Amino acid sequence: MKIISHVVLIAIIHSISATHVWAQSIEPYQCKTDLQLSFDFLIKKGIKIADISALKLTTAIDLGGLGMTDQDLHYLCPLTELTSLALYNDNSANPLTGKTLENLSTLSKLKTLDLDSNQIRANDLYRLKGMQSLSLLKLFNNPLTADGAEGFSALLDLPKLESLYLHKTGITAKDLEGLSALKDSQSLRELILIGNSLGDELAPLALMQNIERLDLTGVEMKTGAGLQAIGSLSQLSSLVIGNNGFSTPLMNSIKSENFLFLVDAKNLKSLDVRGLYVNDSDIAAITNIQSLVQLEIGYSMDVSNEGLMKLKNLPHLKCVVIESEINYDLLKSQLPGVKILKNSMSRCRFL
Repeated sequence: MKIISHVVLIAIIHSISATHVWAQSIEPYQCKTDLQLSFDFLIKKGIKIADISALKLTTAIDLGGLGMTDQDLHYLCPLTELTSLALYNDNSANPLTGKTLENLSTLSKLKTLDLDSNQIRANDLYRLKGMQSLSLLKLFNNPLTADGAEGFSALLDLPKLESLYLHKTGITAKDLEGLSALKDSQSLRELILIGNSLGDELAPLALMQNIERLDLTGVEMKTGAGLQAIGSLSQLSSLVIGNNGFSTPLMNSIKSENFLFLVDAKNLKSLDVRGLYVNDSDIAAITNIQSLVQLEIGYSMDVSNEGLMKLKNLPHLKCVVIESEINYDLLKSQLPGVKILKNSMSRCRFL
């Protein structure tokens, strides 16, 4: 975790005890700056959870895995200097339910909030409205749509929210209609929808014209409707589709001609299709996306040097990730000035 300012105290607390029976006070440390509290330190000093409220100079605190409950959140109210807070849960017996999230509304300087793997629902999100500086909200593995997705509109009360991580939250195509209320957000730029069952019914996304970065890893698109909706996003600069890291391969579920819908996304600079096992016909279609700077293909045995040579038609291309049984020396000569990365898990870093 990075030290975030000249007055920083980072508290890292992992899996200590659900009972919170810690013995000593943190008082000797509450006025110190640039102090990093480690897991070993907390074990040695036996600090109680109630003592955390004394850390008023703290700007970043990680309580992930501690088993924080709804009743514990009030101890965080005095930490008004916080800019980063992690409350992810890896102890399924004590998830936050969202009922007391308003205890965090005093944290008006908070920029990053990690609530991964809890039991937050969409209708709880209005309780975050006091976080006027929040720019990154992580809600991975929360049952957000259990009460209906209309609760997403409450996020419009967060004027600086730039990144919203909603991977594996159970969002369906129907729920996207509720999420599309964020079309009126003046700040939202990044939307992560990894691992949700959305299929090709992505039309509501077309309303969110401010989105610049979109991740649909694990979303299987079999017709052109999904990519057609995505292609209409005029500000989209980075798109991730495919199956990278998921157990069931999508096996090239996108037809070659459907990649042509992305031509309409005139600002698209980065395309990640790992796990789609693209072929030469797909590459030929992708070369019509003239704005591309980097293309991450990953592993594919269905591409050839002849097919990849067509990438020379992309005038701004700087990087390609491809792991295949091709002649890499020949590819480099075919694509002078383009960085070729052989490892399928490598990442281009030109944006």
